[in-house]
Amino acid sequence: MKEIYKEYASAIYSLAAENRKEAEYLYGMRLINNELNRNPDYAMILNAPSISKSDRLSLIEKAFSGKVTEHVLSLLMLMCERGCTDHFSEVYEVFAQMYLNFASAAKADVTSAVPLDSSEKAVLRKKLEKMSGRAVSINYIVDPSIIGGMIVELEGRVIDGSLKNRLKEIKEVIKQ
Repeated sequence: MKEIYKEYASAIYSLAAENRKEAEYLYGMRLINNELNRNPDYAMILNAPSISKSDRLSLIEKAFSGKVTEHVLSLLMLMCERGCTDHFSEVYEVFAQMYLNFASAAKADVTSAVPLDSSEKAVLRKKLEKMSGRAVSINYIVDPSIIGGMIVELEGRVIDGSLKNRLKEIKEVIKQ
């Protein structure tokens, strides 16, 4: 498979993840892929240089507008403009695999007093993936009330390393 189709899949998946609509994008990609596979003549028309680009784009818009997300529609239109809609199934397959990897990922919420930088996030992700044995999808939350440190919730486990919690523990020891 050409690298460009992997790049298309990665780009559309990034948009899906950014919008937290991975399943919706997958549905749209599957709808288009099924339609192109069911109607090979339609796929040939979308690549036909004898038909004007504007007519081909209009056909796509009439067929899929309102049925798929704007980004998925834009991807198909871009592939049509570049004459490679016959490779849409390759893009769909890579996207579907990315979705499966996401769906099997462990979910984590990480609360910190200040935003984490990219290197801290990378180290944390690596540690959480080692703990869970799977890829981890992390939701970062900033809460200044924890004073320092962080709270990690991963697969039902809570690891409270916040300064607020440590101070509370010290206070309880002093009371005894």
